Amino acid sequence: MQLSSEDGVRLQTLLSGGAQPVRSTLRALTLIQMAQGVSAA
Repeated sequence: MQLSSEDGVRLQTLLSGGAQPVRSTLRALTLIQMAQGVSAA
């Protein structure tokens, strides 16, 4: 899976933006890991 640079920035911003709902945080982390080649559990 590949993320565009814009999507990657948005996900990183979401993760560094303070308190977020757990579901959103886990989805963002999963997408970032999948883009790095790590399979989702």
